Amino acid sequence: MKKLPLLLIAFSLLMAQPAIAEKIVESDREFAWKEVPGTLQSSEPGNPKAEQLPWYLNAKNVTRQGDTIVFETVSPEAEYVKFEGNCKTQQLRVQYLGEFQSETKVAYEPAPDFWSSDKATGVQQKLLNSACSLN
Repeated sequence: MKKLPLLLIAFSLLMAQPAIAEKIVESDREFAWKEVPGTLQSSEPGNPKAEQLPWYLNAKNVTRQGDTIVFETVSPEAEYVKFEGNCKTQQLRVQYLGEFQSETKVAYEPAPDFWSSDKATGVQQKLLNSACSLN
């Protein structure tokens, strides 16, 4: 009988702990970065004198099934972002966020699972349209 309360306490502690996403590390990756036109942004947000750099799209890793497309990008701050979008509805969400550890090694983790009912706008729309035009 004493085991049941202990088991319930252990179970409730496990349920109360937030899930911690494990970082995914991929080595020996080949990238073919293509500049996405019209996406110039400051390499240092908040610094008006910082260099203006574009977003890049990995042309080697764009997958499409019907209207759904998944593609990798690099932000002007050199952050890795993997998107999933819909070429028809123009919806877009971030799947993974990460960083480059070398020219062929990237580490990333899942982003919060969130689909916006709004259409992509601004830079996100340009990224999505660029990816959709490749396939």
